[in-house]
Amino acid sequence: MSFDDYAKTWDTDERIDRAKIVANEISKSIDINKNYSAMEFGCGTGLVSFNLYDKFKNITLVDSSKGMIDILGSKIDKYKVSNMVPYHLDISNGNSMEIQWK
Repeated sequence: MSFDDYAKTWDTDERIDRAKIVANEISKSIDINKNYSAMEFGCGTGLVSFNLYDKFKNITLVDSSKGMIDILGSKIDKYKVSNMVPYHLDISNGNSMEIQWK
């Protein structure tokens, strides 16, 4: 099964709780300025970044799974988050393919 298939059921309580812990540790580890931009590679459905988006000017989220990016884009729309931009980027085949979600 691929991550595209897992995407629809990825956001389990365990993963949501773990993402909160990771985001909290990131917040404690760096001095975040509201004018900073961030980038998350391997973002999946954006669980970590959804816990940090209000601390950054903007966040670019990148994943190689189109399914994950589709779910992430839906969540961004649902929660009306304006400073997160998801990208599908697959470099595994040697040909860089970049597609913005919208």
